[in-house]
Amino acid sequence: MLNGGVSVIDRGRLVTVLSQDEAAIVFGLETAIHKYGSRIACTGTEEWKRMVTATAVKHGIFAQFTDPEMQTAVDQHPRKADPLQFQAERLHSIETRLRTEEAEDLIFPEEADVRQLLFVLQPVAQARQLVDLFKASQLPEPRANVGDNLTIALLRSPTDQQSFKVSIHEGKRQEIIELVVQARQMAHRLMRSNLRTHSNEREGR
Repeated sequence: MLNGGVSVIDRGRLVTVLSQDEAAIVFGLETAIHKYGSRIACTGTEEWKRMVTATAVKHGIFAQFTDPEMQTAVDQHPRKADPLQFQAERLHSIETRLRTEEAEDLIFPEEADVRQLLFVLQPVAQARQLVDLFKASQLPEPRANVGDNLTIALLRSPTDQQSFKVSIHEGKRQEIIELVVQARQMAHRLMRSNLRTHSNEREGR
C-alpha cells in the first residue's frame, strides 16, 4: 500500500508494480531481487522500462535486466565507485558461474573473485592469509581445502600468469550458492542503507 492505494502486488512468481511512484518501483525491484535473484525480467511500455532503469541506477539497486536495452542503459550510466556495488557485482558473477557451469573445477583468472568467494566461506582475515600464502609458496601447484566445501589451487602458466582452480566438493554446490546469495543480498542491503543515510544527510534530517 502507498498513499492509501495498492501499489505493489506479490503473486508468487510475479511481482507487479501498479504505481509510477519512485518508492513503489524501488520496493517492487527489491522484492523481486529478494525472491528471484538479481536477474530481472521487466515488462511494460518503453516509458515504464526507462523509469524502472533510471530508478534502479539512482538508488544503487543492482539488477541484471533480461531486456537488452534496459541493461545497456544501466551499463552506460556513470556509477560511483561504491565498494559495495563492486562486491555485489562480483558475487553476482560468481553466483551465475556456480549455477550455470556444471564442471566440478572452475578457473578464476581474477584474484579478487577468488577472495570474494573465500570471504563467504570463512573469516575475511583467514581468507586473505590463505591467498597470500598461496602466492608466496614455491610449490608448483599449492592447494588447500576450504571448510570441506571446496579445494582451491593456484595455477601458474609458463609466462608466470596466475589463476585459481576451485574444485567444488560433491554435494556442496547448492550450499555454496546459498552462502553467495546471502552475501550478495547483504551487500545490497548495506548499499541501500548507505544511500538512504546520505540522502537524509543532504536533506538535513
